Amino acid sequence: MTLRACAAGDIPEITAIYRREVLGGTASFEIEPPDEGEMERRRLALVAAGCPYLVAAAVDGAVLG
Repeated sequence: MTLRACAAGDIPEITAIYRREVLGGTASFEIEPPDEGEMERRRLALVAAGCPYLVAAAVDGAVLG
């Protein structure tokens, strides 16, 4: 596993992971999971503010979280 900067192409996997947590987890106060467009807007806003937006990736590049 490696940590790397999130790319736009990672957003579908990030959205799926977050959706699962919003619907069945306890770590989010959101009721409705955001769509890919919203997740990309959030990523871009954080990156524009100088914040890191990282993903954990498997050896094959698949996003783990």
